[in-house]
Formats: sequence, structure tokens, C-alpha cells
Amino acid sequence: MATPYSKTADGFERQFGVNHLAHYLLTTLLLPTLESSSTPQFNSRVVCVSSSAHRYGQVRFDDYNWETPGAYEPFQAYGQSKTANIWMANYLDRVYGPRGIHALSLHPGGIWTGLQAFTPSETLAAWKKEPEVASMMLTPEQGAATSVWAAVGKAWEGKGGEYLSECAIAPPAKELSSAMGSGAAAYAHDTKGEDRLWELSRTLVSF
Repeated sequence: MATPYSKTADGFERQFGVNHLAHYLLTTLLLPTLESSSTPQFNSRVVCVSSSAHRYGQVRFDDYNWETPGAYEPFQAYGQSKTANIWMANYLDRVYGPRGIHALSLHPGGIWTGLQAFTPSETLAAWKKEPEVASMMLTPEQGAATSVWAAVGKAWEGKGGEYLSECAIAPPAKELSSAMGSGAAAYAHDTKGEDRLWELSRTLVSF
């Protein structure tokens, strides 16, 4: 999360490459198996772990690699990759749902893990002193709850296309400039953006 600017071995901005393109490739490679193993009683299911940080920004189709000099902003780049997670899940559910493959995306909640390794120490210290932040942080077990619910919950049998948080469908976000809270940005559901991202991803990974 919020890593210094760098690229993957195949030339993609690190957060976009690791958080989205790698997952896109794995999922598309698994699609034939997901389809063949789906049954009317038990559809296949894909869960994309996103973040409330998707509210930091949409996908920058004109500069997804952040190559414009001086443009790179670590948290916005992270937000781009998390929006991509939501859009990929939405596309999968919309296009492959009729073929027995459903997909959900989610915000697991705030958890103190290695994810914050690149966050400046002074920023982390300030966060930990902030009562609002402290009240929202979860244990790893609590943070796994929404992912488990999305993956195996009977409530999602045969359906998907939603962004979840706190074991519920996330409400609309009250504020876009902050990752605090569990709400979804209005652009979390954007069929044109989802279609465009899927085509871009297919072109970039040549699959």
C-alpha cells in the first residue's frame, strides 16, 4: 500500500501490477475451471479484496502507469488499484454470472498488518493517536469476516456484483477524500469503466 514509485519486472506501476493485473491474469486463467465446476445448485464464486481506499481515485486510463513527471501519488495509485478490484468483480459478475460464475468485491476493514510497511512512521503514529482511527481498527480475525462471508455465505449463492463491508452491502460514501469508513464511491459501479478496464487488462497481459 502506498509504495514508492517502482515498476514490476514486466513494466507496470507496482501497485496496479500487483494488486490488479496479477489478479486479473490468475482469474482469467481459472475461468474455464470455474465455469466447468459450477452447478445450478452451487455456482462458482470469485472474491476480490478491495479497500475503502478505492475512494482515493478511479482508474487513470490516460496514465495508469503514472509516467507523467511529478504525477505519482502513492495513495492515489493504491486507490486506482483498489477501484480496479471492484470493477473487475463487477465485470465478472455481469458477464460471467449467466454462465455460473459470480463475483463480489469488499473492504475487509482497517487492520494493522505489513500492509502499512511503506506508510511514513510519523503518519502511522498520527493515525494510532486518532480516536476515530482507533475505533475502526479490527483484529485479523475480524478483518477476515467479510471475506469469508463473501466466499462461502449462502446469502450470495447465485448472485454477486456488490461491494461489501462489515458483512453487508456497503452504503454510499459520505466523503471521497478520505478512506475512513466503509462507504462506496458512486463510481464503484460504472459499466463503461469496467468494460474499458477489462479490455485494457487483456491487452496489457496479452490474455
